[in-house]
Amino acid sequence: LFFQYIMDSSQKNNIQGMTQFYQQAASDSLPSVSFVRPDATNDGHPASSTPALLQNFVQNVVEHVQANKKLWYSSAITFTVDSTGGYYQPGHNQALTYFGDGGSIPFLMISPYVTPGTVHHTYADTDSMDKLVESNWKLPPIAADTVDNLPNPLPNPSNPYLPPNEPAISDLSGYFTQSSVGGGTAAVATADAGHSARHLSDSGSLAATSPGWQGSELGAPSPSQDLAGSVIGAARSLSQKDLRALSVVGA
Repeated sequence: LFFQYIMDSSQKNNIQGMTQFYQQAASDSLPSVSFVRPDATNDGHPASSTPALLQNFVQNVVEHVQANKKLWYSSAITFTVDSTGGYYQPGHNQALTYFGDGGSIPFLMISPYVTPGTVHHTYADTDSMDKLVESNWKLPPIAADTVDNLPNPLPNPSNPYLPPNEPAISDLSGYFTQSSVGGGTAAVATADAGHSARHLSDSGSLAATSPGWQGSELGAPSPSQDLAGSVIGAARSLSQKDLRALSVVGA
């Protein structure tokens, strides 16, 4: 987030603290995409934090979004971490680049529009979060040679971690489904470890279902509602890209 070309430009003004994030969540003034990073006290690293503090931080972010119903019903919150202890290794690591792919890490999708209680096995990567933003807002890939140019994996019934068209990574659109309509009860859906910069592990989705989902994209819950899309990536870094809508960093 602190690349020189950002810090030497007006984009550095988009890097704000959590107080501003919570205020903007309450006032419907968040940008379409925000990246939220906890500070050292809350990041879960053993030298300065604990898993419980990280969980509390993420829960606080989610609850502030949920407190604004208009925002919540146009949002998807992705959560992952930037390190792996080697515990999430369920399958194949693709050779996405010359350097291969990173170790598997856990991943959660938190949204009214994910199916509760599901586990997704489609091969994903931290760059899949870039692909989700690009898919939802009809944006081009970061550059001609970046990982977000890769296709979505084709299904392989015998091994979901080994797509027949590899290298390929998911754009995470498979998390969202019209069958998520109903309820209003929070539930957990998880998916398999992906890869990457880091590869996403059997990813989970905290899901609260929504009435009236009729749209095909985030931010379109029904024809009668004009809701802005908002994707919040709780991740330390996604890729070396010029973040088009860089917003909030925990301080």
